[in-house]
Amino acid sequence: SGFRLTELEGELKKNSEAGRLPTVTAHGMGDSCFNRGFKQLTEAVANTTGSYAVCIPGAPNEPEDTLSGFFVNMNENVKIFAKKVKEDPKLAGGFNAIGLSQGNSVIRGYIQKYNDPPVKTWLSVHGTVMGVAGFPNCNPAGLLAPVCDQLDEKLGDEAYYIETQEALFQANYFRDPMRVN
Repeated sequence: SGFRLTELEGELKKNSEAGRLPTVTAHGMGDSCFNRGFKQLTEAVANTTGSYAVCIPGAPNEPEDTLSGFFVNMNENVKIFAKKVKEDPKLAGGFNAIGLSQGNSVIRGYIQKYNDPPVKTWLSVHGTVMGVAGFPNCNPAGLLAPVCDQLDEKLGDEAYYIETQEALFQANYFRDPMRVN
């Protein structure tokens, strides 16, 4: 059966009781730390663990935070995340991290490049850390298969251009399975 929120709550509570570590959340593509739903998720983590929880945005407001998940590349998003984590005194002793979708790429990048203060436990929910191989929400077996195939072929080639890598977050984790060796 699938993972249930009560299981997540149990793990968070068990882990937090040991040291009451704060938790950082990171949102996915098209979302924002400022969206009501993501605020509720971060608040639920704080209430469940009995400790500080914060979502680290990629920009100072909802529209810009949402757009940064598309038009700010992964390296720059990781750098922004690291700077904001370092500036938060409540995170100085380390923290747990929960990433949703693309937010996992930011957390993984932070762990690999910075990890100061350190991530103690990382929960990856539907992460993109192994990459994606197709245009989002395009069903290659459905009615629009010819359109999906053309989009994948065109976007797949362009995802590897340096200009695209520097401009689009998603190009940084696109992986064409025909090019992996």
